[in-house]
Amino acid sequence: MPRDKAYSGANYYIQGTASGVLKRAEVRVDKYLKEEWNDEINLILNIHDELVISYPRTLLTYKNKVMKEISNIMVDMPEINIKLDVEWKQSKTTWDNAKKVTYENSIIRNKKN
Repeated sequence: MPRDKAYSGANYYIQGTASGVLKRAEVRVDKYLKEEWNDEINLILNIHDELVISYPRTLLTYKNKVMKEISNIMVDMPEINIKLDVEWKQSKTTWDNAKKVTYENSIIRNKKN
């Protein structure tokens, strides 16, 4: 492979793999929300490496439970033998106002590592 194409080739493979991992997580999270929350909590958008979830204020008492469960769903991929992390940001108004949120045990490692 020509030297100037090596970076592009490696980056293409890495980005494609990351996209596949996120797509699997997205499908599993959407299924969980539909089955457990009857579309009261919605996965509304995928932007690059982020999932945007709409969460009604009426269910705020369940927020920590739901976010922890979603984190577990996103990293529980036994077929992938690497560490996966989940980070959360929350906004009540706009994305510009999003702040990092830390839930107890919200950063969870893949059980294989």
